[in-house]
Amino acid sequence: VFVDEVTGSTFVDGAVAGSPIDLVSDTGLDGEDSYDVRFAIRTGNIGRVRFGFGRVDLDGSGTLDRTVYWQGAMFQAGDDVTSTLRQQYYRAEWLLQFINLGDGVFRAGPILGVHVWKAKVGLSSQPVPEGVRETFNNLAPAVGLAIDFQPHRVVDFYVEGSGFDQAAAGWHLEAEGGVRLYFARSIGISAGYRHLEFNV
Repeated sequence: VFVDEVTGSTFVDGAVAGSPIDLVSDTGLDGEDSYDVRFAIRTGNIGRVRFGFGRVDLDGSGTLDRTVYWQGAMFQAGDDVTSTLRQQYYRAEWLLQFINLGDGVFRAGPILGVHVWKAKVGLSSQPVPEGVRETFNNLAPAVGLAIDFQPHRVVDFYVEGSGFDQAAAGWHLEAEGGVRLYFARSIGISAGYRHLEFNV
């Protein structure tokens, strides 16, 4: 169970070349329709291999405070706009927590992996009722950091984050923190806060 926060932006061209549209503050992108599925395999006392799939479906509305030109359409300052974000992401990661203190009480180390990220961003307004949409696909190596503090075998406090930066192709960052409660050695539940940030 997680509380999610999404921050996203996309670059525009033309009238305001180089400045971004912030999908949250400019277009009101909001919502909590998301899920994340993961499967992990331990590779000894200091590592595990993890596979995951996530999906985010968000909608929003807002009023532009400046004129922007995006994907061939002009959106004027003061226009009421609606936005959509449909995103899927896949990842395969190796967590190697070689810093291990107190027989596993404190563990830390890098995250190395590959992320595949697919996103569809849409924007429309009354002057542009048909709207404009753009699809972004990225596959990139990802790096990050994972830290765990496990004072008891059934309770594990953790914080971790990973992502990629492909310059012109954009960047993507996932970070989360929370607590895991284990019912058995490899079975449990997690709860906490998750942050997803991207730029395309």
